Amino acid sequence: MTPEDLVYVRDRTRDGLVQSPCLELGAGFGGETCRQLVEAAGMRYVSTDLKAIAPVDVVADFEVEPSALA
Repeated sequence: MTPEDLVYVRDRTRDGLVQSPCLELGAGFGGETCRQLVEAAGMRYVSTDLKAIAPVDVVADFEVEPSALA
């Protein structure tokens, strides 16, 4: 996330437009996530990415067809 992204999430959380649980896609890129902002607002936060690295909670590939996973 860029600093501008974090400001946007903070403002939307304050406005009540972000609700729990909050799912962040692509959280394993190595930059900041919005985990602290979301959790500080008392909401559940779940991060996802293609790779199992910190701070990723769930490894998920949203481009794979569900039928290919069966």
